[in-house]
Parts: sequence; structure tokens; C-alpha cells
Amino acid sequence: MKNKVIIYGAGFFGRQIKNILEKNNCEVLYFIDKDKDKIGTYIDNTLCISINDTKLTENFKAGTTCLIGIFNDKVNLWDIEKILFNSGFLQIINPIKFYQDFSDNMCGIDDYFWLTKNKMKPEHKEIIENIGKIWSDDYSRKLFNKILEYRQTGKLDILPPPNECNEQYCPKDIDLNLINVNLIDCGAYNGDSIYKISKNFNLVSVVAFEASPMNFISLSEFVHKTDINCFLFPCAVWDKLEILRFNNNSSRSSSNHIDMNADSFATAISIDESLLNYPANYIKMDIEGAELNALNGAEKLIKKYKPVLAISVYHKYNHLYEIPYLIKSWNLGYKLYLRIYAYNAFEIICYAVPDKLS
Repeated sequence: MKNKVIIYGAGFFGRQIKNILEKNNCEVLYFIDKDKDKIGTYIDNTLCISINDTKLTENFKAGTTCLIGIFNDKVNLWDIEKILFNSGFLQIINPIKFYQDFSDNMCGIDDYFWLTKNKMKPEHKEIIENIGKIWSDDYSRKLFNKILEYRQTGKLDILPPPNECNEQYCPKDIDLNLINVNLIDCGAYNGDSIYKISKNFNLVSVVAFEASPMNFISLSEFVHKTDINCFLFPCAVWDKLEILRFNNNSSRSSSNHIDMNADSFATAISIDESLLNYPANYIKMDIEGAELNALNGAEKLIKKYKPVLAISVYHKYNHLYEIPYLIKSWNLGYKLYLRIYAYNAFEIICYAVPDKLS
């Protein structure tokens, strides 16, 4: 990478990238952003301009590296890359390639969803080689391979378009064999998933876990406005009872998570310690990277009742293959499916559907 760069995107991720670049002796000349309130202002001492600014001459763009400083589930990075290329930028670096180049110098954001320097472990290669035998349909097999290729190459046009967001946890192309549902919702946020599932199935009862105090208030308010039979735990879900450090200051309230460097704390409990005799037939987990621990802490209940599982597998790099492999290793007759509901390999869900529901 050249010593002078431009960053497209002046939000949190773009500012973090600027900090990393400057610590590696790279000068950030400008931010580029579409937000009219940012254009013409200085952000972290760097001028923010529009992509049509006269400073960006054709020769300037052709000779300057532009780094995409956006990484979230709402914006298709492939669209941004095309916009930058069509505007005249010839040297474009996306977040995946950036992490590959700076994995040893991430300075505080070295574990940003699946973008992490802790990549594939040697012992996982055999799992990945045999993962095709695990998935129950061709779409899941192809999607799994495309996600891996996307992560390893940074080719933004590889991923298929996301499935409809309103189908998340209630997929139309997978028969969950559910009518009456006893739900365990791990990471219940403000009740959005409970509401969605209640519109698709007869929701008999819900046990919901939410560790963020602010989110728990919203969840409680939602529950009080419904006639759904709910029991709420103001706790994180883990593999054992433990007090853990918890990041409760995320800019996205839905992304608060267990963080061993955080200043706040949360009580974490396991499903087996708290709900062993609850006849759950559907478990949903979206707990910002704690899914593997939480599944291990729910093994007894899962083996007893064989509920449908809908587990997020995108927060950690290895969860994409470790989580389905763990579920399959229990030999409970689950059929496994993989679906994606957002851009840039976010909102990837592994569904596990038993042959015969208890």
C-alpha cells in the first residue's frame, strides 16, 4: 500500500482504519462520504469531501489508493467498489484485503465480527474438507464454499444476494416442521425475533435471555404489550454460571457482547443449568460470538428435546464450520441448512431441523 491513501466512509469503521493506517506511517489525505452533514467538515483532523469534489482529478484518483472504510450488513461493498472504479479509482482496497495486510497491527479492532487475525486453525482443515457431507441441500453447500472463498480472496462479487430479511428464523424454503412453539430466544434484543416468530407460528411460550440492561427494558416493555407467555432472564448465555465482562457501550444496541476487556459486567448462565426441563422445540441464538459456548451449555436440553436450532454463525471466523460440526457430532438426526440474510457475510444462520420433533 502506498503511504498516501483516501478512505471511503467516515463512520466508526472508517475512523478506526484511519487510526491503524497512521500508526503504520500512512497518511490519510481525505475521507469521502455521501453524508451532506459530514462533507466539508474535519473528522479526526481529516477533511471529508464528496466523491465529486474537484480535488479528486482523474490523475489524482488513478494514482491514489482508496480504501473502503465501511463494513456492515446494510451496504453491499461490491456496489461501492464499482462506484469507486467507475469514478476513476484504480487502486481499491476492501476491508477483507485490509485485514489481510494489517492483521498484526489492528490496534483494538482485531476481532471485528469474522474479520480477525485468528483465521482458520490447522485442525479445522479436515472439518472443512468434509463439510459438504454435513449440509442437507445444494444451496447450503454452495453458499458455504462461496463464503469461504469470499473471506479468503476478498472478491466482493462472489456472495449470492441475501435472502429476504423477513424470512430470518422463519425460512420459507426450509420446512421447520413447527406449529406450536416453545421458544428459547438467546439474545432477545427488544423482542423483534419473538414478534417475527409469533407471526409465523403459534407461539405457546418463550424463555428469553438478554444481557444488555437497556435492551432488557425494551424487551420487557414489548412483552407487557403482548399476550405471549414469556419468562425473561436479564443474563448472557454461556456454558456455565459465571460473571463475565460485558461490552454494554456498543454504538449498535443489538451488538452488545461478552468482552474480556470491557469495564461492565453481566451474569452469564447456561441453558442446562436453568432450563433443563423446559420442553423447548425451537432455540434461536444471536449472541454476538458466544454461540459456541452457549450450545455446549445447552447440550443436555438439546439431546433431551431435539428442538429446531437457528444459530448465528458469522460473529467468529471459525463458527461457520465449528458450530454445524458440533451439532452434527451429537448424532441426533439433524438436517443442517445454511442461509444468509444480509450483505458482506453478515446474518448467516445455521438451521438444524430434527427428522422427528419431540
